[in-house]
Amino acid sequence: MSGNGLFRYDAVVVGGGPCGASAAFTLARNGYTVMVIDAGKFPRFKLCGGLLTGKSTAFLRDCFGMDASCLARAGALEGCENSYHIYAGGRRIVAGSNGSPFYFVRRDRFDSRLLKSVAAAGAVVREGTKVVHADCRTGKVHCHDGSSVCAEFIIAADGVHSTVRKAVCGGLRHSVRQAVAVEVAVPRRHMPQGVQLPSVHLGLLQRGYGWLFPNRRNIVAGVGGLLCRGEHPARVLRTLLCGCGVQAGHIPQPRGYTLPFGGHLRRPFSGRVLLAGDAAGFADAVFGEGIYYAMLSGSLAAQAVMQALPVRAAGSVLHEEHGAGTFYMQLLQRNLFRTLGQAAVLHRFLYRPPDGPDRAAVRLFLRCAHRLLVNRLHSVPDR
Repeated sequence: MSGNGLFRYDAVVVGGGPCGASAAFTLARNGYTVMVIDAGKFPRFKLCGGLLTGKSTAFLRDCFGMDASCLARAGALEGCENSYHIYAGGRRIVAGSNGSPFYFVRRDRFDSRLLKSVAAAGAVVREGTKVVHADCRTGKVHCHDGSSVCAEFIIAADGVHSTVRKAVCGGLRHSVRQAVAVEVAVPRRHMPQGVQLPSVHLGLLQRGYGWLFPNRRNIVAGVGGLLCRGEHPARVLRTLLCGCGVQAGHIPQPRGYTLPFGGHLRRPFSGRVLLAGDAAGFADAVFGEGIYYAMLSGSLAAQAVMQALPVRAAGSVLHEEHGAGTFYMQLLQRNLFRTLGQAAVLHRFLYRPPDGPDRAAVRLFLRCAHRLLVNRLHSVPDR
């Protein structure tokens, strides 16, 4: 119980997506008191390509005890494919396959399934409640309805436009590099040439890419990246789809969103607050993969909280060296930062001016080393 009579949780997790669910589930299954607060009501719509790589499915198995059959029973699984195509400059340069399949999920049902596991593990889940402020000194979270929640620690998993980050990080709130993406779902009957395999299309944007992901009923198509002057992703997406034979009248109105694309926070904590997932900018800078890094960083934030709580229980003052932030940084450096740094290097190589002298080198690299990129997506890197 806190000094003002409020029950004090071990942790409050702001955001109930994959990042927040992983954090809350890790804490709850280890016997800690935790509340999850999310502004939406699940299942809720979420724009996302919905790609689960091999390392994502391995994380789901190890953390949640879930496999593809669990996702299928929840109605979340939309497709599974081992093969893929890579295009550059409008030409297919790679037709590859790998042993580990890519899975495609509906994010509304996927996220809802994870959150049900969180509640079943013993966490309190509070939906339809927007957090408007968080105090990194006291651990108090203020909600739009005037209510407050107290916790020893706060894990911010509330996305790229994180309210918690803006509240606690001051001038750092704009330091998460944001890309712009647009996406549509085109019914298969309107794709006369057919899209049987997932494909990635480089060269559509100077610092981004396009994708076509076949699901059971639709083809999820999108374009995203760090925009340069004069680039219009919605127009580029329309051009991509028309090139696949889709009539202009059958292309739905694209919906846009922002996502991290490199440039994560170097010190993603402040006092009692730990930032994870998109709120900290944790996403791959090559293909924008975010689900795995969201789940991993959420779990690491929970582990840091579990390391710090016994120090507080022993009556120690929360000095910096005993704080969850310090433990969190150690875990991130061992498990995440190196991988994201490697992705940033690849980003600078792959995304070059489309008419520049190095494009031939990029095409050669993709032909010869595409398995390296796919292995990066699928495999948990050595630490």
